[in-house]
Amino acid sequence: MGGPATWWKAAGWSAVAPTDIGPMEVQAANGVVDILAENEADAVAQAKKLLGYFQGRLPDHASADQRQLRHVMPEPQARY
Repeated sequence: MGGPATWWKAAGWSAVAPTDIGPMEVQAANGVVDILAENEADAVAQAKKLLGYFQGRLPDHASADQRQLRHVMPEPQARY
């Protein structure tokens, strides 16, 4: 993650300094950031751990039709 200021600009809003949005500790407490790393080495270690949970495609895996989930939430009205 490039930090809150990066996604703020990517969302189409004007450029904002990271200090204007708040420090990462505040973002983590607000739920914007799921995992807060101490440094780059810690971030790499956490990423490797998380990626290790994914085993890839299983040959005999079967699940219910996921397309039904499209109707769980109503259509957004903002797109009109």
